[in-house]
Amino acid sequence: MGIIRAKKDYNYSVICNTALRRDDISAKAKGLYAYIMTLPDDWKIYASELVKHFSDGKDSIASAFRELEAKGYITKVRVQDKSGKFGGWDYTVYERPITDKPITDKPNAEKPISVKPLSENPPLRNTDSKNTNSKKDLKGFDQFWDAYAKKVGRGQAERAFRKAIKLTDIDTMIKAINKQHFTDQWKRGYQPHASTWLNGQQWENDVSAMNDKREASRVSVSAQW
Repeated sequence: MGIIRAKKDYNYSVICNTALRRDDISAKAKGLYAYIMTLPDDWKIYASELVKHFSDGKDSIASAFRELEAKGYITKVRVQDKSGKFGGWDYTVYERPITDKPITDKPNAEKPISVKPLSENPPLRNTDSKNTNSKKDLKGFDQFWDAYAKKVGRGQAERAFRKAIKLTDIDTMIKAINKQHFTDQWKRGYQPHASTWLNGQQWENDVSAMNDKREASRVSVSAQW
């Protein structure tokens, strides 16, 4: 399936990509996170109200909430009523996990391919055209690789670069890298592998959204879902 892009004219939000691009968070948890991040700062809602905005049901939403909590995107504090008894939980939802542990991509191990030699030498094929196209697709990759600080998985990065260079140019990539180097996300270690950056077309990222403002949405919920 090809990439579908929406033209954002109005009524849209800028959301940190950290949680949305992790591969260890479920789709429903990402959806819940994205919805909460569209709410104003210090917004207070209850579990019963939150469930009304989804068709999944309260058990599914509660499960997604616990998942975000386990990943460090949500913290909770016990709340007491006027009589001093337990009155529920007060949750804080963060743009990035409060663990402050850098999120690293899981590189795919490249397994060598074993080839059995033929008993007879096969005729040589003309690969000049293929090699020429391959070199053409990698034109500018060395410049990109020098600019990108996290040098992990060059082979994967080269494959991703061949696709990415058809969508943009090397100057746009370098300018984006230079700007993102000084964002809070990258300075704190949240820099993806080069292949992930290229495959995700992250040269289009909003730099202002990558600065760690530690803004959070306040969510008050009852003790029971």
